[in-house]
Amino acid sequence: MFETITDRKANMVISMIVIIGTIIFAVSESFIVLYLTVFALYVATFKYSSEISLPKKIIVNTIGLLLLIALVYAVQILIY
Repeated sequence: MFETITDRKANMVISMIVIIGTIIFAVSESFIVLYLTVFALYVATFKYSSEISLPKKIIVNTIGLLLLIALVYAVQILIY
């Protein structure tokens, strides 16, 4: 989640995940959509990230996932 993805197709797929998740959240106003979008990004980064070692990839991606979940939770608390 913290590295640059240089493949154009992978970058487009990840951008579409973010755009679709944001639009669905804006329409439904349900925070579960943002949590699912964050998890989808977590899974996509395993597929499209570079060839670094798997344990390091798991650690970095899990830290990124937890930070994004904390951010979504903080926004949820501020709104409600």
